Amino acid sequence: MIRDVFGPDVELVIPPPGNAISGDCATRNVHIQMNADHGRIAWQKSTGYVQRSRVEAQIDRYKQVIGPALRGRNMECQTTEPLIAIEALNRMTDLGRAAYERVICSGRESGKCALSLIYATRSGTSFTFSLAR
Repeated sequence: MIRDVFGPDVELVIPPPGNAISGDCATRNVHIQMNADHGRIAWQKSTGYVQRSRVEAQIDRYKQVIGPALRGRNMECQTTEPLIAIEALNRMTDLGRAAYERVICSGRESGKCALSLIYATRSGTSFTFSLAR
């Protein structure tokens, strides 16, 4: 059914649940066996599932920053609007992304841990924010 719509080269990748058992579908059985032999993270990397997650994250970021709906009333505006929005998001990304650095506690008796947030820009400027717990 999916191959009829999108062509024969489409591979349907659905993550099997942890308690999945082999069945009639050979492709699904390969995924289950790979998951059991090498672990879920290795399965995600080998099947390209990580790329899907990245695309979903970008779509979510677009909807949060720009909005879920188009505002243009005619087709020309509706085709131009996403191009402008994507350019704006790419410029925001070029400014830099936050990098989180885990800091290990020095001991249980102190009761304080620190979490550092390092925000670096492409121009080399960096800012550090520390939160103590």
